[in-house]
Order: sequence, then structure tokens, then C-alpha cells
Amino acid sequence: MSILLFDMNKTILIGVGILLAVILGGFVVFGRKSSGSPATETGSQQPSGSIEACAILTPEIAASVLGTDVKLSTEPVTQLQVKNITVTSCTYSTKNPATPRDVVIVSLLIRRATDQAEAKTIFETSKQTFQGVDISMQGVDGAFWSASLQQLNLLKGRDWYIITAGKVGTKTQEQAVKVAGLILPKL
Repeated sequence: MSILLFDMNKTILIGVGILLAVILGGFVVFGRKSSGSPATETGSQQPSGSIEACAILTPEIAASVLGTDVKLSTEPVTQLQVKNITVTSCTYSTKNPATPRDVVIVSLLIRRATDQAEAKTIFETSKQTFQGVDISMQGVDGAFWSASLQQLNLLKGRDWYIITAGKVGTKTQEQAVKVAGLILPKL
């Protein structure tokens, strides 16, 4: 039993580690602030504000999407400041999977930029870099699915929402869109 739990925790940690590596890699690639941004020129720059992914992606939403009881997979990131970007994340996994291969996760990562122009630039650069395919969604400024990263990306104002859902290595657009439909009313 302890070996099974070790394998299950190892699977979850590997999945979360891959997600965090992609996110932190995005900071390095996309975290550059462009000079002379429209917000700086017009003086319309907004304060970063407070945002928490676990207040948007709740255990009830995660359980609804996964169809089973869930638990927090890792300690949520409540506020991480990198340059001008504020990041928060929340990840849930199946509570009692039969085997480590049955672990399913749902995750929300939010990147809040200084202003809408900066958010849009970072979002569009990511879409191009990771060959994102535009999808139509009501209530957002932009949406794309990245098959290589297995994540749904939504842009709303100065916030970029990154949603993943499914088994490690086989996350699906269908499940991510279901999560988006449940969280959009909260945005």
C-alpha cells in the first residue's frame, strides 16, 4: 500500500512539476516588459490587485469536472510576484484513485499583468510560440488551446487564465472547456 501511495504521489508531483516548469519557462520567455507600453504612456496603469486561483477554482468545481472527490494536490500559490506579473495557482487531484495511473488533475493558473496591453502581448506571443489554436468562447477577450502543453488559455482584461484538466500526459480540451464554463461566471 505504501508503494502504491508513493507511486501516486510521485505521479502527481511529476505532473505538477512539469506544469510549474512550463509556467516558469514562460516567465523567462514572456516576462519581458516592452518599453513604452501604452499604459505607461497614458498613465492608465492599474495596481496589481489581489487574485487567488483557489477562490475561482473551488473543490466543488473540480469535483464536478472530475466526477469524484478531490483534494488539493499541492499547496496553492496565492500570490507570486515576478517582475510586473502576479501569479496564483490552484491544483486539485482525485482523492482516492485506484492506481497511480488513475490520478486525474484539474488546475488553474492565473497570470495578472500590469495592464491589458501587456497581458495581450504575452498571451499572443505564447499562442504563437506554442502553436495555439483559437477557439470561440463567450465572455473572454481571447481563447486558444495548446495541444503541445495540453492547456486551455483564456484572456480577460489583464488576466491570463491557464486551465488544464485530465490525466497526467493526457489532458483534454473538452475537460478544460468544461472547467472554463464553470469558472467564467466568477471572472
